[in-house]
Amino acid sequence: MLLAAILVYVLCLGLRLAELPAWEPQLHQVQGERLQTTHDAYYFLAGAKGTARPNPHHEPFFKLTRFFHVTTGMSYGDLGFWLPVFLAPLVVFPLAFLAWREGVPEAILPMGIMAGGAMGFLARTRLGYYDHDMLSLLLPVLFTTCLFFFLDYWLPKKQGGGGFALKPNGYYWPADWKLFLGACLGLGVLGWAYVGFYSSGRLIVMAIVAMGVLLTLALARDGRQRAVLCVCLGMVFLLAVNIFWGMFVLAVLTLALGPFCKWFRSGPYFWLLVSVCALAVVWAGNLDTQVSSVLRQLAKYSPVVSESNQTIDTLALPSVMQSVREARLLSWEIMAERSGVTGWLFALGVVGFVYLAWRRPLYLLFLPLLILAVGAVKLGARFTMYGGVPIGLGLGLGLALLLGRLRLGQAARTAILSAFALVAAMLLWAQSDILKPVPVLSRAYAETLLQLRESTPVDARIWTWWDYGYATQYYAERASFGDGALNTRDYLYPLALVHATSSPLQAAQVIKMVTAGQNNQWREEGTKEGPFDGTAVPWPLYLQPPLSGLREMGAAQAQAYMDDLAETRQTWQDTLPEQYILFSWQNLAMAAWIIHFGNWDVQSGQVGSGKIQRIFMDVSVDLNAGVLVFSDGNTVELDGFLSVSQGGVDEFTWDKETGDYVIYVDDLQQFLFVDKTMYDSMLVQMLLNDSVLFIEDFELVLDNSPWARVYRVR
Repeated sequence: MLLAAILVYVLCLGLRLAELPAWEPQLHQVQGERLQTTHDAYYFLAGAKGTARPNPHHEPFFKLTRFFHVTTGMSYGDLGFWLPVFLAPLVVFPLAFLAWREGVPEAILPMGIMAGGAMGFLARTRLGYYDHDMLSLLLPVLFTTCLFFFLDYWLPKKQGGGGFALKPNGYYWPADWKLFLGACLGLGVLGWAYVGFYSSGRLIVMAIVAMGVLLTLALARDGRQRAVLCVCLGMVFLLAVNIFWGMFVLAVLTLALGPFCKWFRSGPYFWLLVSVCALAVVWAGNLDTQVSSVLRQLAKYSPVVSESNQTIDTLALPSVMQSVREARLLSWEIMAERSGVTGWLFALGVVGFVYLAWRRPLYLLFLPLLILAVGAVKLGARFTMYGGVPIGLGLGLGLALLLGRLRLGQAARTAILSAFALVAAMLLWAQSDILKPVPVLSRAYAETLLQLRESTPVDARIWTWWDYGYATQYYAERASFGDGALNTRDYLYPLALVHATSSPLQAAQVIKMVTAGQNNQWREEGTKEGPFDGTAVPWPLYLQPPLSGLREMGAAQAQAYMDDLAETRQTWQDTLPEQYILFSWQNLAMAAWIIHFGNWDVQSGQVGSGKIQRIFMDVSVDLNAGVLVFSDGNTVELDGFLSVSQGGVDEFTWDKETGDYVIYVDDLQQFLFVDKTMYDSMLVQMLLNDSVLFIEDFELVLDNSPWARVYRVR
């Protein structure tokens, strides 16, 4: 059994290491550290360094990262690069234990390969993918497996009452109450560790425990046994989400089942105890809040529960979710492939899981994971990572039990299941070939941020596009305006506007407006933190609501005020912390979304748009006629042409009112075709054009053009 589990672990590890030869040091390393492949990785690494935006929910992960850093001696960057691929495949071991417990070790191969290698999980636990996902499948699977064994022992068997003893007056009671409560405590602590590591895991714990309650109601032998088990399952949930109240309920149950058991085993006192404990679980576990949290998650990821652009406030502000890749909906076919390798293996796995649940109903504890995977068609691609486990259970245990039912011997079962495992492994190996190194930022971007660490005050803030906020906190060790959590509505609108506007005055004044408003709010709070002495990032200031002053105006006045910032120079405080803005070539890949959000009307919710397209054909520009000439002879009339090279910037304009422009970057040998809105935006102009054009409002402090430029707001 152990050798088979280790073999599957090594195979799943190999799938993740397949792309390693393509990681070139010259492109994918900076100062000896490898770049990361998910934005969130930089948040957790920065949190371990103490430079990330503070969040108490993530502090356990920060501490765990520091522990890994100290014990391994690896740099944070290399830790984030290597650790996910070694931790993620550990999910095979609790499943292997299930197979051993069921007496079908031949099920380990297909079950482990599906659970640890399915593309929905594999793609999120690759090299450099340092975030919750490297353990956020192992921990719920471990919790569910332990709950399975708990219920399997304490629920009745055909030959008796399980871990409950039949008392003379006809009801069942735990035969060993110390073992019973000790097991509950262990389960609760495991759930608490999971929720502490991944705060959103409380919803999964709630679903798994709820499934355990339903199974208990269906399978327990009498009402008293159902009540005791359900109350203790509630206590397990309470320990997971609120360990202090959970320990209190545990203490009450210890007294009730131990020294005072004669009082509570029978009569009204028993049902009073059950009622009090149930109310404690509902109240201290904040079950109403948990349900609301589920609805918020649906609103975040799914258009089924719409996250409307119009909030309860007067401003119509944009939502970022429509541009987030992992929130995009999947077809049923893609969901099946990401959860179960192929559509037919997924279908076979579902059939096997249904059969397994029919033969062994306790395996329905894993049903919430299957529901999450299927829900990816509405909730987004991220949730397919949970599908490999129930599909693996179906292909492994379900198929093994079915073959045993058909009276096939172990040798035949092993051959059939090994064949399925081999097919799945070969298909996964072929699928993993598409995984190539895709760091979330370029080496030039990271080097620019490292330069800012040395050249900016500690209390400065850097306005990068929100995707790179975490990387800013890691490399530059400075506050960013937006990041992976501060990326919608009040953060998205001003951040996009300073990139999308054609007015450098408006861009500078929006940054000052936000910073001044946050500074005023922080001072009005009369907080004891500060004054800031320039030795640490002033997060209490920078985490004040950025648009509170604008919201107080009302929609019409707010839109007029924002428009006026492009025309009228206002007076701002001289004592504000320095603000910087970084424009990057990488931002052009998402420029259409940036322009979309940046041309938002906060009164009507109407938006503008911008167009950008790379030209892959052979082209040239006739500077005399102002025409873009394609190799096939076709032409496009232009209003302007911007040529960027090491020798400088050359700009040509023609008054044709076509709205079409071309940008050529000599270092990259690339032509870009853009419209007027895109061409005039600060994103394009301040990155590529002559910095003298913006000198009244911005000072160029770092010029790594065309890759990146950094300006200080004057």
